[in-house]
Amino acid sequence: MSKNVGKTITISVLSILCIVLYLSTQAANRSYHELEENFNKVATIAKETQQKCLEYMNQLSAYEQMINNLNNELMTYE
Repeated sequence: MSKNVGKTITISVLSILCIVLYLSTQAANRSYHELEENFNKVATIAKETQQKCLEYMNQLSAYEQMINNLNNELMTYE
């Protein structure tokens, strides 16, 4: 009788541990997928930001060229 009680307790504890392990795995998977989604969002924002920066740099270069042209034109009148 005592052996059966010990086996039953052992099986019960192992079953509980398996359930805890399963639930922990599910939570870890959810966290991983959330992190992956967030990483993809951040990567998309970084690409968009990089593109905008390149556009602004090109605009600044164009303005700089216009200013240089105006300065050169002014020099001819001095």
